[in-house]
Amino acid sequence: MESGAYESRAAVVRAGIEAIAAVERRRRIDRSIVDGYSRLPPTEAEDHAAIVSLSEAILEEPW
Repeated sequence: MESGAYESRAAVVRAGIEAIAAVERRRRIDRSIVDGYSRLPPTEAEDHAAIVSLSEAILEEPW
């Protein structure tokens, strides 16, 4: 192309299709994660452990 970013129009189209495919792949993965947590939500103990872990990580930051 004129800007030199791609060798040809076909390369631009391929790059566009690959970008769309990557977005769709991430969307499917995200949906699968949400569906999994909806079917089997974390237990109270897991929630507590996550909060404790997050609190510890924040305290370790060198603010």
